[in-house]
Amino acid sequence: MKLFTRTTQAIRNTVLFATVLATALVGSGALFSTAAQAANLSFNTVTDCDANAVIRCGAVTTAQLISRYNNGTSTNTAKSIHDIYAYFGISSAAIQSIGSTAVAGHVTKSGAVYVDGTSAAVATGAMTAGRQNMTGSTAVNFNGTTFYKRTPSVSFQSNSLSAFVVMKNGTFQYAILASCANPVTATPTPKPTPTPTPTPKVPNYTLNKEVAVKGSATYSKEISVNAAGHVVYRVTVKSTGTAPVTNLVVNDTLPAHVTYVSNTLTRDGNAVAGTDFFGKGITVSSLAPGVTTVFQFEAIVGADDLTTCTAATLKNVSNTTATGLPGNSSSANVNEQCVLVPVCTNLDITQGDNRTVTISQFSFADHGATFKNAVVNWGDNTATLPLPANTVIGQTHSFATDQTFTISVAVTFTQNGHDVVATGANCEKPVSFTTTPPVTPVTPAVAPTVLVNTGAGSVIGLFAATSAAGAIAYRWFIGRRLNGQV
Repeated sequence: MKLFTRTTQAIRNTVLFATVLATALVGSGALFSTAAQAANLSFNTVTDCDANAVIRCGAVTTAQLISRYNNGTSTNTAKSIHDIYAYFGISSAAIQSIGSTAVAGHVTKSGAVYVDGTSAAVATGAMTAGRQNMTGSTAVNFNGTTFYKRTPSVSFQSNSLSAFVVMKNGTFQYAILASCANPVTATPTPKPTPTPTPTPKVPNYTLNKEVAVKGSATYSKEISVNAAGHVVYRVTVKSTGTAPVTNLVVNDTLPAHVTYVSNTLTRDGNAVAGTDFFGKGITVSSLAPGVTTVFQFEAIVGADDLTTCTAATLKNVSNTTATGLPGNSSSANVNEQCVLVPVCTNLDITQGDNRTVTISQFSFADHGATFKNAVVNWGDNTATLPLPANTVIGQTHSFATDQTFTISVAVTFTQNGHDVVATGANCEKPVSFTTTPPVTPVTPAVAPTVLVNTGAGSVIGLFAATSAAGAIAYRWFIGRRLNGQV
């Protein structure tokens, strides 16, 4: 500010006193500080009516600021006010809406900007401007208007001055000193990054029960199968929480007319021995987040209903419990169909060299159903792709080891809009391979010829007996010649 006369100095002292009083009121929260009060924002402060003010005598209300900005004063043209504000990035539109955007605050001599009622500065490194030059100022000529830019420490005589502070989304935009309407820019204080509250890790899981016709890869919540049809149930448990599921117990309740096929239960493809799954359940000690475990088993629907059958929906339910979590259940339905079902009528094979077999005969009775495909299961964990009916005969396969295998064919038909599968004894054929080791010929032992050990008396007796026999034969021969028979 310029040098003052004694009278002016006295006025300044009064202003200083009023400012200190206003600051005290600010500290007590007496001035307006919310956007809801901004439309009527006003300051109880002494105005600065000297030549340094951008708007002579400043503005103590937002309405007064808008009016003097638009119309100028007796000593300050509206153009010069606009030029200085524009240099500081404050547009005319911003001033016209200041009644709804400004909140009460103050700017300190050290260059910090505060919103009243808060303890932390919303901006630092403030710069302001005035119309008079003083040590520490920088002259600026903008659009034909000359003014002087400086820090508050150069021109402020009090520790702080009241200001209209404009914020947007919690970030400082600009301020205007109430006593002189001088604009203020500053660097917004970075918003503190809130420390994220750790999300507690909790376990959770889903359970889903599905069923498919044996030989089909399509699982669903409900299918239809003819009496004595084979189905495969699948129970899927997935850990969906952020902590492991512990002590997970899974069991299954088979309805009447559904019979478990022994030794077909697997968990994640590995065989599970016993029948605990259908009683007390199988315990999974821990299932980590995102991990899935799958139980699967085969069953026969209505094995005892081939002669007398009542159509029914057979509901199979799986249940689960786990530590700290509520129990869960999921079901799948099989609609047992009481119709004359398609059946295999004959399957035969021929055996060749090197453990090779060929399907030589295959037939079925469709009973009105539409043939869909056939899958040959060779019994050694290999199978053919679904085949047309006329290509089953002639299918060949070579086995890798010597043992007994059961070759079977699962024939899928479409009946009443549903897939039905024909399986059973007529669709199965066992085959055995045993390699006979080569036989090494064994030469039988020949007992040595042993001559009778005879003495002299034995030799004489033998000679006598031989001579007697010869004499008798001679007499018989001579007699026949004499009788003319020779």
